[in-house]
Amino acid sequence: MTAPKHIPPGEDIFDLMGMHILITGNPVDGFEYFGPFKTGEEAITYGEDWLSSDWWIALLRGKEELE
Repeated sequence: MTAPKHIPPGEDIFDLMGMHILITGNPVDGFEYFGPFKTGEEAITYGEDWLSSDWWIALLRGKEELE
């Protein structure tokens, strides 16, 4: 199974569980963040249905993972 184009490099398609956000924009013009979504699949569906610009998803991690 091939991951959709919006899966970040190195993130396995089966790692879509957990809260995700959807990101649009670029470093020059700024970024926008949408979510959170319950799963990466929900974020992908939202992006495909509602956004026309380039976008990608990212796993939303809690502050506990930083410690």
